[in-house]
Amino acid sequence: MQKRILNINEIYSDNIGDQAIAEAVRKFCQVDQGIQVDSVDFSFRKFLLQHKANNSIKKCKHTWRAYVPTILKRVFFLFKNFKNAKLIASLKYDLAIIGGGQLILGKGNFPYSLFLYTYFLKKQGTKIKLVSVGVGENFNGVEKYLIKKSLNIIDSIYLRDKKSIDNLRKIFNKESKFSPDIAYYLHEDNHFDESDIKFNMILAKKNFDLAKERFTLNTEVVNSIINEKNKQ
Repeated sequence: MQKRILNINEIYSDNIGDQAIAEAVRKFCQVDQGIQVDSVDFSFRKFLLQHKANNSIKKCKHTWRAYVPTILKRVFFLFKNFKNAKLIASLKYDLAIIGGGQLILGKGNFPYSLFLYTYFLKKQGTKIKLVSVGVGENFNGVEKYLIKKSLNIIDSIYLRDKKSIDNLRKIFNKESKFSPDIAYYLHEDNHFDESDIKFNMILAKKNFDLAKERFTLNTEVVNSIINEKNKQ
């Protein structure tokens, strides 16, 4: 029986880095022909937005939005996407992977998106894994509450750097494991060893001279997919 995985990230963001992450997660999950991977946008966008509006129209929109209280914007987002999250979860996936990217942030819609997805997916019995995600530092009371509720029903948490691991422990009292930014999986030198169920990765150089080294990425995540598949 074919296993179904839901890939949740900023797939329709206009940020090319977010798009690379979405593609990396899709490839990361597609370990064999017996697994179907569907992708949805973390912020509930349905397509990639095209910036065709002129500057005067954009300025008018931003000015109008500035007068709407933040709490009303968040409540509107929550109710607007309530049915969307419920509908997606009703398709009954075996596993949902949320990530990567800087998705645990305050002062935006991310805490509300995380809560909607995790709440409805868990009601359908879907296993949820947070993979290669970054964690911010500043959250208000409502954001902390929603994120804590979400974290409590997520099955596994993998964060992309030590700062995020420390923030999660300090702010939300949750432990996690390390997994580097999954966009590196797209590196041409990476390969998938089917016999060992391992993804070999290469850490690229960033702003400092970091020697490249190979490491295994998310073996536990991949094994969970394979093990669930073999139970059928």
